[in-house]
Amino acid sequence: MVGRLLVVMALSGCAIGGGGAVGYGTKRGLYAGGAVTGGVTMGQLTMEMGGTRRGMLAQFRLEGEFNQARLLESSRDKHTYFGARAGVGYAYTEDTGSLAALIGPDVARILDDDSCANKDIYVGIEYRWVAGESQVVVAPRYENLNGLCFD
Repeated sequence: MVGRLLVVMALSGCAIGGGGAVGYGTKRGLYAGGAVTGGVTMGQLTMEMGGTRRGMLAQFRLEGEFNQARLLESSRDKHTYFGARAGVGYAYTEDTGSLAALIGPDVARILDDDSCANKDIYVGIEYRWVAGESQVVVAPRYENLNGLCFD
């Protein structure tokens, strides 16, 4: 029973948003980019475009977001919620494609709510493995979440 409830919570509703990313990699140095994301409450598909000193870097990832803020219907308590984000996908840079993966903690704050529709801001510090390079990236993003809420 508990397993079914968790599946319903994870797959209910929809999430759409976007944000930036700034970090540093071991091979290509400074990285900066922007991303758009969309999907269900705890899983999204993300497309990110950015650049390094060696040129463009495109990423397509399937991500999981594990943060209590995604399931709350109200911001009346004005708490900060800690969670984690992980993803895996495909990266294309320098005329070659390869694995793109990320994992890291994030912090969420509900900015506004309206009958189970949250507008949240997240700031993540992520370790990424992209095209044979280790990166540390700060990735703030804004998301609009609609769906089942448990408060």
